[in-house]
Amino acid sequence: MVRKNDAGEGSSSFLEMRSRIVARYPELSPQFQSIAQFALSNPEAMATETVVQLAGRVGAPPSSLVRFAQSLGYTGFAEMKRGFRDHLVFLVKTKNDSQGAPQGEGPADALRRLALEAQRDIEVLNRDFDATAFERAVNSLAGVTSIFVTAQHLSYPFASLFAWSLLEKGQECILLDNVGGFALRQSQLAGPKDATVSISFSPYQPSVVEEARAHRARGGTVIAITDTPLSPLAPHANEVLIVPGMAVGSTGSLAGALCLIRSLASAVAAIRGGNAGDSDRRGRKRRPNGGERRNG
Repeated sequence: MVRKNDAGEGSSSFLEMRSRIVARYPELSPQFQSIAQFALSNPEAMATETVVQLAGRVGAPPSSLVRFAQSLGYTGFAEMKRGFRDHLVFLVKTKNDSQGAPQGEGPADALRRLALEAQRDIEVLNRDFDATAFERAVNSLAGVTSIFVTAQHLSYPFASLFAWSLLEKGQECILLDNVGGFALRQSQLAGPKDATVSISFSPYQPSVVEEARAHRARGGTVIAITDTPLSPLAPHANEVLIVPGMAVGSTGSLAGALCLIRSLASAVAAIRGGNAGDSDRRGRKRRPNGGERRNG
């Protein structure tokens, strides 16, 4: 996501390079697509390892990485690598800024270390934040009839948070929690005037991708929250919101994802006009004789 505010020269270089990779991705050969997926999922490796080392990791000859860079319009691999190095410099700076965390093994020490990691994750998200894509996603969700949200495994708590953030503001949100294996059948209730918020990070969940694909094919709106622009969710989404560093095995604190998802739900609820009074009224159903009863 290209941030639409002051990101600095290094950030602009990295984000411009990422945008170029995403734009050219559909026309790349299968081998180059594999290299592109690796590059955007492992930017630190791209910044620090040699072309021979990287070639071994992607299962391609070193010359393929050079040709990959040239296919994107760079003179060679070294020029493309500069964008990854700019990104790494920023990550190292934010990590150094958060140095000084206790090195002990006590519970409080662990909490302080995680708090500093959370601060760093939010700084990275803020630097790469695409305000335009975020605003489009908010406006799209604010204008639909019903909002569905789907996620599994690590991503499921984020879906739950999104649903609760809308419900507490009096706004309907249908959480596809897959209790009893009903999620895919429930997702079929989403029509052309509805939206699905699909949340998945590597390794991606096939059921979440399938729900997004099927709803988009029915003419619905799909907002994807994922970890790379080349996520399998991206081709099926109207808008893609990126949270970096969320792949399984990463050391991220999840703070960036929590911040983005909570903010998205709050912004949508504000436009849709949710408040506590609406929630109270939605909690009452009218009896056939004209009376009202509260949901128990």
